[in-house]
Amino acid sequence: MKNFYFVFFFILSVVLQAQQQEIVLDRLHDENEINISQKSVFAYSGSEENIIPGNFTAYSDFEKITPPVQAKVIWQKLRLKSHYQDTLYLFTRQRTAKMELFQLKGNRLVSIGHTGYANRLLNASVKNHFNVIMLPTNEEGEYLLKFSSERYVLNLPETYISPYIYQIQEVEKISMISLIVSGFQFCLFFICIIFITMKWFRDYPKLLVFFTLINITDAVYFLSRYNIIILESPVFTFYTNSQIWNIIGDVNVMLYYVFFAAFFNIPWKSVAGWFVRFGLIFWTIQIFIELSSFTSPAWISFAKFYLNNASVADCMIMLVIVLYIIRFRMEEKFYRIGFIGAFALFLSTLEIALPHILNFSDWTNLPFFSFGMLLMACVVNIFSVVTAIIYDYLEKEKESRKMKLKLVKQEIDKLNLLNRERERISHDMHDDLGAGISAMKLQTEFIRRKINDENVRNDIDELLKTTEDLNLSMREMLWNLNSGNDNLGDLIKYIDRYGEQFFGKTNIIYHKEIGDVRYDNSISADKRRNLFLCIKEAFNNCYKHSGASNVFVGFHQNMKEIIITIKDDGTGIPEYSSEGNGMKNMKTRMEASEGFFVIHPVPEGFSLEFRMTL
Repeated sequence: MKNFYFVFFFILSVVLQAQQQEIVLDRLHDENEINISQKSVFAYSGSEENIIPGNFTAYSDFEKITPPVQAKVIWQKLRLKSHYQDTLYLFTRQRTAKMELFQLKGNRLVSIGHTGYANRLLNASVKNHFNVIMLPTNEEGEYLLKFSSERYVLNLPETYISPYIYQIQEVEKISMISLIVSGFQFCLFFICIIFITMKWFRDYPKLLVFFTLINITDAVYFLSRYNIIILESPVFTFYTNSQIWNIIGDVNVMLYYVFFAAFFNIPWKSVAGWFVRFGLIFWTIQIFIELSSFTSPAWISFAKFYLNNASVADCMIMLVIVLYIIRFRMEEKFYRIGFIGAFALFLSTLEIALPHILNFSDWTNLPFFSFGMLLMACVVNIFSVVTAIIYDYLEKEKESRKMKLKLVKQEIDKLNLLNRERERISHDMHDDLGAGISAMKLQTEFIRRKINDENVRNDIDELLKTTEDLNLSMREMLWNLNSGNDNLGDLIKYIDRYGEQFFGKTNIIYHKEIGDVRYDNSISADKRRNLFLCIKEAFNNCYKHSGASNVFVGFHQNMKEIIITIKDDGTGIPEYSSEGNGMKNMKTRMEASEGFFVIHPVPEGFSLEFRMTL
């Protein structure tokens, strides 16, 4: 019985081996390519180790076999006889996950080259191609192709040999689009970093942080998928480029969930909030599954089911987010603009998930059309988010300006009310108090003419002088209260008139000089009053202490600063050097009005300079 089984399997293996045809490469008979799958035999293996399986099956029969659950590798065996002098390439038209070519020498497998989007790209025989391996020239013998699984999915591609590298035009187009979109997203990333660092757009700190992370993960994901950048490291050889980009893609999906929850202000306790939480947990588990390598049939089946339905879960979560926005957030224009991006991404997830929803098909690497649609959806989302943030910022600035204008208007109304009150008081004082002082002065003069006693007449003269001083003080108060005098021109005219009247009663000759001064510049009542009192004090000190014959007063302006200089040709004022009360009063008044004064040393007399900001 044992001999019968031995003979049976021996005959079966001979029959199967006979189905493997020799592939003769002789100028390819003027063909651009030949299909070598039809002339090869195939076998499944449950181990990724480089061990040759015992039994091979012809391609026509092998493609009908359902892959075992634990199958991780497909081996393709072919016999080549090459008389071709130029370089030949072995390739597939499908995007292959992992493909490695070996030459069988005795019982040893000698590696020729690697390729595939999930293979070690740093060891690829033909750079920047996922599905091409260079063949040795003038070689003949047996070769084995090893196709490894990706995310527990094992596909059988058709293989060809050609003197030309097979170009997938879709790859070139998608690579160029990925490069453009990623460059744009890198620019946005750096702009967001600047905004966050400079604390601009302070109303959107969380949105900017998540938007920055989304842009950088988007850009790295797009660039790594088509080998524009390589993420794998020679140090961590257990992770391939595809594993890294898949993990980045998973993290990117979670960032989008959190970003939409923050952007559309979705409460965590709402239905949409719970779906967002579910999404975060779901994709965290997916990352764990992608990093794992299960060997148990049950766990492999679970991993396949989980990975196959990831796009369906993503579509469902995005659908709930979109429905929540439509139901609760469409009243505000800010959310309506942002909704455009969310809806575009939902359509992209729906297009990716639809084959799984309708046919329950297994996971496949993202098709070119789906990837292109995802790229466009991300671009639409970027523009909608940026537009929404700018719109909201401009609206808030508009509201802020309105509020500021309102506050300014209120302040102006208060100032107008205060000015009207000042004018009313001024008129009342002029009409009532001024008339009373004038009447008192007239009555005092009338009494003086009736009295002959010289002592009494002297007392009455003192009373008249006091009345005159009181009248002058009242006039100063009225001038200060009048809001029509709150300008530089009226201040200069008043000081000039006061100087002429004051020194006109003395032996000191008054001189003035008015430079380039803008008379319409406004100056507050407090500043007018303090500056005038300081000038008045300086005039008084000049009269009492200087012994001068001439006094020179100059009025000048430097931008928003009024400059008044007072010079005389007298002996100087000792009080200034000893910090007397007059000096202290002037210093206090000038400092209270955003000003200061300086004493300039001169050969004769004294020189004062007053400076005050208008």
